[in-house]
Amino acid sequence: MSDLKLIATADNADLVYNSGDEFGDLVLDSGIEEYVYIALFGGNRDDAGQGNSENSHWSNLLTNEPAYNLRSQTAYTLVNTQPSNNGLLLLSDAVENDLKGALDAKLFSGVSVLVGWESRNRVYIKINITVDFEQINLIYTPNWDEFRALRGL
Repeated sequence: MSDLKLIATADNADLVYNSGDEFGDLVLDSGIEEYVYIALFGGNRDDAGQGNSENSHWSNLLTNEPAYNLRSQTAYTLVNTQPSNNGLLLLSDAVENDLKGALDAKLFSGVSVLVGWESRNRVYIKINITVDFEQINLIYTPNWDEFRALRGL
């Protein structure tokens, strides 16, 4: 399975082009990085991820299988939680919840998450995923204040 390759940027994500500019061909990727990025940050940031919600991501209407629902509790937590040590605990739980569907669907055989402070108001989210005995390490460094600014906080 292939998907359009995404890279995390300061203002969300961007597509990757072969020539490095917007006029080249789009790059396809057969990895899981896009799934993880969309699971963490691609849903509706107003969706608290609790039960059925009118703020649920549109793709959730396409399946009755909870393992394939996108909730993006990670983005919701960054937008709606104060940057604090307690907030880090909530953020870690949110990341694990966002990736739980892939574990339940056996897309991953293992996931570990480590969340901490990189600098003032910037956190790191380190994710180690096991797929078919291969280890995939992903790191995201969102700025908590930028997410909260989306809500005017």
